[in-house]
Amino acid sequence: MSGFHATIVVRDPGGCPVATASDRLQSPVESISRSSRRGSSTVVEEFTIRDPSDELVTCGGEPDAETDTLAPSTDVGSELTDTDSELTDGGAVAAEVGEAVDRDVKLTTVAETDTDRVYRFVRDWADDCVCEVVEAQGNPVSSLRAEGGALHLSINAADLDSLSETVTLLQDRFDEVSLRELTRSERGGESDLVIVDRARLTDRQREVLEAAHELGYFEYPKGANAGEVAEALGISGSTFAEHLAAAQSKLLSALLEE
Repeated sequence: MSGFHATIVVRDPGGCPVATASDRLQSPVESISRSSRRGSSTVVEEFTIRDPSDELVTCGGEPDAETDTLAPSTDVGSELTDTDSELTDGGAVAAEVGEAVDRDVKLTTVAETDTDRVYRFVRDWADDCVCEVVEAQGNPVSSLRAEGGALHLSINAADLDSLSETVTLLQDRFDEVSLRELTRSERGGESDLVIVDRARLTDRQREVLEAAHELGYFEYPKGANAGEVAEALGISGSTFAEHLAAAQSKLLSALLEE
């Protein structure tokens, strides 16, 4: 079997309720499931999050002075569908989850431990949902988690063109989309995944690497020597060598560290 496995990070998933919950509680969500009946116009989602104080559910009782401080900073004209109970602190956090998206969301607790809660909500099918945008391209989401308001999706694709189309579509629809991991599996072989964070490099170091690569500096025989690459960049040979050495050192450290 051969193909590609990728992890895509969407840091601004358009008010996804699960991502919003992870941001409000500053707690990662590792377990997320979705289901829909045949022909249904709605989707049922469940997620597990650390919430020992039930902050994401609406509690009965009189609201206290801190309730208003938890109101969301943006007004999208949406309210949380709820009972007639007044909102306490926990209810205000739940309201933020509902009001952060342009749809009604009601969270229901379906299971709990001393520290964790499993929440369920029902929403309409929406073309502004990250998962539905991805799966509309024919590549199912194989795993999903949320952390700090961002969604981390893992998908499998038969070819790079399909993967590239998915990433491009997400970038057109959402802000701050990045391809975090990409591995290729070969028939009968094993993958040796190494994650290289390009943020290790400065903008200048990336520019030097890209120019050197495009001009064939790393090919054998070389398509361009150091002086020619430096001239194309408008810098001295010593400056080129300095930036190139720093960039290579960072990349090799990332590749070789255990």
